[in-house]
Amino acid sequence: MVTATRTRRLLQRVPPSSRVVIGMVILWLIVIMSRDVLRSHWWAYRLATVDDPAQRLVYFRRLCSLRDRAGPAVAGLLESDDSGVRSFAVGVLHHVSGETGFELLVATCLDPDEDVARLAIQGLIGRVDAGGVTALARLANGEDERRAMVATAALVGIGSPQAVDLLCDLVSTGPHAGVRVQAIEVIETLRATEAIPVLLAALDDETTFDGMTEGGIHAKRVLDAARPVREDAGLHAAGAEMVILERHVVWRCAGRALRSITGHTPVRTGASRDSRAALADGWRRWWSTEKSVPRDVAP
Repeated sequence: MVTATRTRRLLQRVPPSSRVVIGMVILWLIVIMSRDVLRSHWWAYRLATVDDPAQRLVYFRRLCSLRDRAGPAVAGLLESDDSGVRSFAVGVLHHVSGETGFELLVATCLDPDEDVARLAIQGLIGRVDAGGVTALARLANGEDERRAMVATAALVGIGSPQAVDLLCDLVSTGPHAGVRVQAIEVIETLRATEAIPVLLAALDDETTFDGMTEGGIHAKRVLDAARPVREDAGLHAAGAEMVILERHVVWRCAGRALRSITGHTPVRTGASRDSRAALADGWRRWWSTEKSVPRDVAP
């Protein structure tokens, strides 16, 4: 209060013509201090209104350069009816740290467009300290099977003991067959030796998932992008696409992951050596004598 009173008294001593100059200087300083806020909203508006992909990319990069200061403007873009605009907005959010950026990412994980949601879920990979694993766990145990699989697949980018523990829980108690298959795929990629007991238990799981894992979706997109080149060269990848689209049986996925992680192929006995029971028996007999990871296998 004292400061405001003194300021008024000082201004009263200043000639009227000088007051205008001082006011303009103060206004100029306010504009300078808030220029990034003004920029972010203008660039966000331009990104949402231009149709040229190259121009959208220009404004996207400019927003990314503002990092946390772009947060308020990006929140508005996430309400766009255009899924492409929302995708760009999520890309900017990957550069917006702090609680605001995290909360916007978590909310966008429920976006109705699968690809926009996938980008948001992937953005949680870099938010481990902010609760990224907890958020992924909540999604992985949700009702939407595909979204749950995307969240499970994102754990490969974290790879921490906490993430591996979550993957083991998902293999055991995942709400969907697709989630259990996806968790096994991630465990195999991480070569998580601590998951061997869980994989052994999964050899009793006969449920199936008819569809593509996240790895399969990525592979198919690569194949589709290369299709014109393949066709020009007279090549076809129908066989590869059939592998991507094959039925995933949990116990078979678990057996494949065990072979990949341990480097071991169990001896199967009995008349039905190709059956699930024979495979499970072979692995468990091996494990009962091993009780640890083989020395020649690096974790």
